[in-house]
Amino acid sequence: MVNKMHAGALGLTAVIDDRLRTLLRSLYRESLPCPLTIAGLTTHGLQDAAGPLLNHLRGLELPAVRAVVVAVMAEREMAAKERNALLEHLAAGGEAPAPTVDNTD
Repeated sequence: MVNKMHAGALGLTAVIDDRLRTLLRSLYRESLPCPLTIAGLTTHGLQDAAGPLLNHLRGLELPAVRAVVVAVMAEREMAAKERNALLEHLAAGGEAPAPTVDNTD
């Protein structure tokens, strides 16, 4: 079981890209009112993602919700590009980079 403190640290990682795209589309069409509610998310087929979305976006107005979702999607796209570049490098016979240590804790 994930405690509340740890669940907050997960951010929107539990929300799959398809759901974020649906959310963003609804936000740009302004068919999903903000602040977000379970009823609004359910109307747009996002009930399965309602938990993490409401945990992190509840109470925010439209511009803020859009900004967060765009940032999350951009971050995921950048990570995917970096991952694909590494895989291409390895497939071409390149060496794996040395592991890095994260001392930010």
